[in-house]
Amino acid sequence: MQKILLVLVISSLLLAASCGGGGSTTIGGTGSTTTSVAGGNTIVTSGNNVAPVIVDAGPALSSSSSNANTAFTTVVVCAPGSTTNCVTLDHVMIDTGSTGLRVPASLLSTLGLHNVNTSAPVAECIQFLDNSFFWGAVQVADVKIGGPSNTSEVASSVPIESMGDPSVPSGTLIPSSCSGKEEDTVQTLGANGLLGIGNYQYDCDTLGYVNPCTSLSTAPAGVYYTCSSSTTNCSLAAVPLTQQMRNPVSLFATDNNGVILELPAVPVGGQSGISAGQGSLVFGIGTQSNNGIGSGAVVLTLDANPADPAYTGFTTVFNGVGYPYSTTSSNPSFLDSGSNGFFFLDQPSSGIPLCANGWYCPSSTETLTAVNEATGGNTRGVQFNISNANTLFSTSNLAFSDLAGPNNSDVTNTTTEAQDAYFDWGLSFFYGRNVYTAIWGVSPPNSSVPAGPFWAY
Repeated sequence: MQKILLVLVISSLLLAASCGGGGSTTIGGTGSTTTSVAGGNTIVTSGNNVAPVIVDAGPALSSSSSNANTAFTTVVVCAPGSTTNCVTLDHVMIDTGSTGLRVPASLLSTLGLHNVNTSAPVAECIQFLDNSFFWGAVQVADVKIGGPSNTSEVASSVPIESMGDPSVPSGTLIPSSCSGKEEDTVQTLGANGLLGIGNYQYDCDTLGYVNPCTSLSTAPAGVYYTCSSSTTNCSLAAVPLTQQMRNPVSLFATDNNGVILELPAVPVGGQSGISAGQGSLVFGIGTQSNNGIGSGAVVLTLDANPADPAYTGFTTVFNGVGYPYSTTSSNPSFLDSGSNGFFFLDQPSSGIPLCANGWYCPSSTETLTAVNEATGGNTRGVQFNISNANTLFSTSNLAFSDLAGPNNSDVTNTTTEAQDAYFDWGLSFFYGRNVYTAIWGVSPPNSSVPAGPFWAY
């Protein structure tokens, strides 16, 4: 998840629509209940495995900034086994770049949820590329989503994070290994929760390896902690899989091997947002008649070789250079609906002018091309637009297909360029496409659907 908050003023700007890339691989069928949209992709609008998606301003933030390019859905959280002790949460952010449901504790206070470990409460820290972090107690809940009542798909007794929960230390008592800007409230997050539905079942999963958080000798610093009963101290801990944050989709009865985020096209210059009925989050890939991998979609399997620069992602070829270009790069290229724009390279590498607010600001809209290359040889081209961020922000629009920024705003420090050498294809990329995120370790429903982890579009 990578986000830069935007200050927006009232105006309007609407220019010509942008175009998408090519592709030729077809696997599976297409949905039976769909609505055609202007971008050329079809969007499933109903079904027990479908949740509506909107893009709007979301809950009010604690500053003068406002959300933009943030996709939201509705999630129901219940006490385990209960059908009445529940809360319905609208404006939960959809994030294909993380794993697990995280909700501000204030929204869960009526449920009486228990920690996954009642004798030594478990706390979790998750840190993002934009230097923000979440901190909270790992508790057990039933998570429901999809269908007419938002409860058709059920993940029972799934570990979720109660962000900023008072049952674990707060403030200066949070371990120093969990650092950055804390965003544990509705006002700082700009959402009523974050739904992490990425490529993994558990948030410590590492492709091709045993989950490192299950052993103290391999547990990474700054992820899981156990806390004393007095909530004055937390220590780095190993936690079993049953106590780790879990992708709720992987626990659904049938539609459990991944998701499809389906959004309409957005023109250059943006539009006011995406309304209910225009976008959908579809659960399962190839498990029903409405979620097959459609004609033209290309499967990009995640790189499973730790020796490759693109390990756990893919390579983006841009201007004749593959990114990441070496194993010293901090990240592969990836698709992430939780990032609110295209984030790629730094200003010295891209050559695109940078504006004072940290975004790219070319003097006029630039049309760029790239090719995403996956392990195994599959490739998919991308044509994308980058507009002047200051011009975009001078409108009242909240959905932008042409919003972009660097991975690092420091234009003078060339030593960081290797770490910036990747493409984060954020929500701007998702408009006008059906984007598939398949989960590692969950069996596909039939032989026509590849096993995860992969992305496809």
